[in-house]
Amino acid sequence: MRDKYKKNLENNIRNITAVVALRNFILFTAVVIPFFGSLGLDFFHIMLIETSFALTVLIMEVPSGYLADKFGRRKIIIIGSLFGFVGMLIYSFSSTFEFFVLSESLIGFACSFISGADSAILYDSLKELKREDEYKKIEGRREAIRTTAIGLAALLSGIIATFSFRANFFLTALTALISVIFALKLVEPKKAYSKSNVITTKFVTVLKETLQHKELILMILFSATIFGFSTAHFFVSQKFLEVINMPLIYFGLIFALANFGVAALSLFAYKIEKKIGLFYSMVLATIFAASSFFIFGLTPTLIGIIGIFTYQFARGIRTPIVKDFINKRTESSRRATVLSFDGFFGRGLFVIVSPIIGFLTVAIGFSTATIILGIIIATGLLGTTLLLKLIMQKN
Repeated sequence: MRDKYKKNLENNIRNITAVVALRNFILFTAVVIPFFGSLGLDFFHIMLIETSFALTVLIMEVPSGYLADKFGRRKIIIIGSLFGFVGMLIYSFSSTFEFFVLSESLIGFACSFISGADSAILYDSLKELKREDEYKKIEGRREAIRTTAIGLAALLSGIIATFSFRANFFLTALTALISVIFALKLVEPKKAYSKSNVITTKFVTVLKETLQHKELILMILFSATIFGFSTAHFFVSQKFLEVINMPLIYFGLIFALANFGVAALSLFAYKIEKKIGLFYSMVLATIFAASSFFIFGLTPTLIGIIGIFTYQFARGIRTPIVKDFINKRTESSRRATVLSFDGFFGRGLFVIVSPIIGFLTVAIGFSTATIILGIIIATGLLGTTLLLKLIMQKN
């Protein structure tokens, strides 16, 4: 029986990776701006639709993490996977602003329920197997697989869209349904989710204690900035391709290659940190992230496509390093809750900047708007990095 349970824990690594990969195998995101445009929606309304997704996640991100710690990560991941399938299904038949908002909101519920709980069940499975030292490496590999799935979906999306936009949505709904099957295969780590280890602290208390942990909150803010702007960056990138009159069929190819770049860096992020250290890794991620928007603004030509890739490099460095930093400073009983703060602040940032980006793009032009964004990102990330370094040196 013990051997079977151990095998199930080992299978958790594969199954949670499959859930996340399938959830991110979305065959329409790389062409969603042209799709919405074909229905007569302008960039401002498109960003409002995407904001509805981010706002839902913002509201549910941390509470869903708390629910995962309270009632079990497996249950919450299953519920989240079901929300994702229903949201994708509605998307497949929608043609109006209101239904797109509903679809994005349901997908937002899915994202918030799975985010945090997935990393928590992975870490606790490894911990029970006495393999927690492998977490950073496995998280990097999982991120590589996730971004590879995004890349493959992007590659196929441009080709499929030339025949039918709707096919992109129906196929995505199918992959979302398959992710539910893998979610059902998960098992709850017994030591992490036991009567003695289930979170009993009130949610507000966990929030307050986390906010008082200066090192933890600064790393979460650093991560959330890259994460929050990465969502905006994705849609800004599509707008950039429209600005330079890139044919639709190449949209998927470009975003596929960009995500393959994330996958490659995710695999080696732990080695990069080991070689140059945590803070230089954060500085490197900052340079990649900020330069992307500067490139969009200063080089509105074919060469500006480089900007799409540089931000993806920042993402590839961020995920395994940040999550390892958080996991090592967080108790098992509240791990999903604390990990959810990362997504919470990231989505919150996107909710704030998304309508602003849409407005600025219309009001002052694409190039000027992206340069302003580059300045904001560089200032925020460098400031957070320096503060974290100073606090850790004092301690």
